[in-house]
Amino acid sequence: MQVYALDNVFIGNYPISPMKKEGKNSSGKVKLIYNKNLFIGIVVLILILAIIVIVLSKNNSKNPIDSKVSECYSDSECVPDSCCHATKCVSIDKKPDCKNKICSMDCESVLDCGIGRCSCIQNKCEVIKIN
Repeated sequence: MQVYALDNVFIGNYPISPMKKEGKNSSGKVKLIYNKNLFIGIVVLILILAIIVIVLSKNNSKNPIDSKVSECYSDSECVPDSCCHATKCVSIDKKPDCKNKICSMDCESVLDCGIGRCSCIQNKCEVIKIN
């Protein structure tokens, strides 16, 4: 006995019309469209876990030196704070623009005439005397 549906032909409860299996394509692989919600859920879960790992790793990597403002990590990152007769040292990113500056040849500060130099001491730019 055949039972006819609008789109498909059935014998009992079994379709006999040529159609793809629900959820699978003709090669037997599961179609992505039927699992789209599951796929999106997995991707969102992975992204949330990745964000949590990144945030936790940044919080755990803080050390006492990083929690303070560090001006430098080496002597090469420290420069005089002014173009002429500087009395302090600053980080290289705060270096003054000394183009078109003319200075006297007087030795007025420790940094003048090779008496001292800038150095990175405990992550802070400092003036040190040269012995």
